[in-house]
Amino acid sequence: MRLINFFKKFNYNKIFKFDNLFIKNMLKKLSYSIIILTILTVYSFLFSYKVLSQETSSEEDIYSEENFDKEFEKQKEEAKKNTFSFLFGGFINYSNNYNFYSDYNNYNSNGLISGNFFGSISFMEILKFYVKYNYSYYIYYFTDNIDKFKNSYQLNNLNLNLSEFFFDYNILPFLFIRVGKQLISWGPSFMWTPVDFINLEKYNFLSSQDTRGGKPGVRMHIPLNKINLFFFWDLYGLDSSSINYDIKKSGLGTRIDFTFSGFEIGLTGYFRKSYEPKIGFDFSGTLFGGTNLSLDIYFEMSYFNGYFIKGIKKAAFPYLVEEILPPLPSLQIVTGISKNFLEDKSLSFSFTFFYNSQGYRIEKIDEVIPLIMVLGKNLSDYFIPFYYGKYYFASSIAKSKLFQNHLNLSLSLYGNLTDNTFILVFSTNIYFGDYPPINIRCSYNFGEEKGEFTYPYNKILTINLNTSINF
Repeated sequence: MRLINFFKKFNYNKIFKFDNLFIKNMLKKLSYSIIILTILTVYSFLFSYKVLSQETSSEEDIYSEENFDKEFEKQKEEAKKNTFSFLFGGFINYSNNYNFYSDYNNYNSNGLISGNFFGSISFMEILKFYVKYNYSYYIYYFTDNIDKFKNSYQLNNLNLNLSEFFFDYNILPFLFIRVGKQLISWGPSFMWTPVDFINLEKYNFLSSQDTRGGKPGVRMHIPLNKINLFFFWDLYGLDSSSINYDIKKSGLGTRIDFTFSGFEIGLTGYFRKSYEPKIGFDFSGTLFGGTNLSLDIYFEMSYFNGYFIKGIKKAAFPYLVEEILPPLPSLQIVTGISKNFLEDKSLSFSFTFFYNSQGYRIEKIDEVIPLIMVLGKNLSDYFIPFYYGKYYFASSIAKSKLFQNHLNLSLSLYGNLTDNTFILVFSTNIYFGDYPPINIRCSYNFGEEKGEFTYPYNKILTINLNTSINF
């Protein structure tokens, strides 16, 4: 009680000289957090002391050969835990891309080495230091029409980008803290992710790897039986990847997830001073589980009384472009189903639909996007791949374990129904025992001219041959 009274009487104005009510409340909440953590630490110490001080029920049990061996092995395992552990790994992908432009009867091709590598140092299960880098290196670029298909790649140049860099501190089993640059994964969807309020970039699910960079912040995970609480102090806010120097512009992301009747349910929020809050809801699970009619489903929805994306069009002289504000609020919904067939579940089908209330079509996109760049505007305010249209869908059918588990096949179709453009993808994985698998991927874009999937070029046949290893 003395400790609690001390913090209640603590004079924040006198010590820190902050007049801002926002800062005062933050410090006050931090004080109560310290109290709670102190109580939990004392409780865990007393509990451990009580367990260690318990006497055995029989002196004979102590010296029995069986119990002695068990105790010896237990002490060996404990000794292993009380040491530092090191881990290093990564991913290497080599790919060759060939693009044939049917409207021009031209081609271009390139070779790329890309991937990531990471390292971590851990002490027991309490402390962990982790760093991860993405890299790419273009080996060659060929074309039969250099004037039309100019090289946009930096040849003979290694591109290295920091993806994640964080430090973990765990107060087992009550609290898990992560501080640093990190990627956040909230919600069940891996294609369109409406409740992903934190990350700077949206995940490109057509890419062979995730090349996004993390967000600097502090994440806290508090497990409570079947309920998980998550907090993320976003140090940069939502402006951009630029550095934030004003603490008032930082944000707070929150999430609670729990299970109910076999479904995992999540509630997500993002709050920032002087900005409208973002609210999300999601669930995932299996319908008719244990029967031949079992169906995996997921659903995500976000609500924001602001502008997720703004419209833009070419303007009359003397203006170059005109900004169009969409109707409020921003409502995004994604729902998907997947189903496995056959006894070994080697045949699968999935379908996903995405709705974006503020989506639109950019008219004369070939003229508008260059003007956005010339004017120095932020392109992501008006054009976010897979997110600037109003209606999208993705469907896929896949067959695995062919030819004694040596071959997998899949056929996928992605569409933007706002501008009626589509991408058809056929992919196969070939396995040769312990050797790295070979992936052959063919894609073809088609639909109305100058849409999302047909700009800048329509009717492109792309053949990608790649292989990858994990280490």
